[in-house]
Amino acid sequence: VKESVGAAASAAKDVLKDTAAVLKDTAHEAMSAAKDTAHLAGATVKDAFETCRDKKESMEKMAEEAASEIADAADAVSSQIDKTAAQDAPKGEAAKETKETTTVEEITE
Repeated sequence: VKESVGAAASAAKDVLKDTAAVLKDTAHEAMSAAKDTAHLAGATVKDAFETCRDKKESMEKMAEEAASEIADAADAVSSQIDKTAAQDAPKGEAAKETKETTTVEEITE
């Protein structure tokens, strides 16, 4: 009986050691998986942030280019208006002078 109890105690001790080893391995695997998941999540968030930053920078660049093109177009229109006004001004002045001259001649006659 004593031998049976000793054998049972030894077997229970071995089972407990095996169980502890399995639990320890499982805990290590779980920690390793959690660590890998955290690294993957961090990398994903970093990639998403960089993608958003790149898109923001691209959109800002496009907005600056559009604003520059609009300013150039506005300058071109303004320049064309100035040229047209300059071309029309002498005609208007000549017509005014001619009319004034005619009016003065009419008065002196």
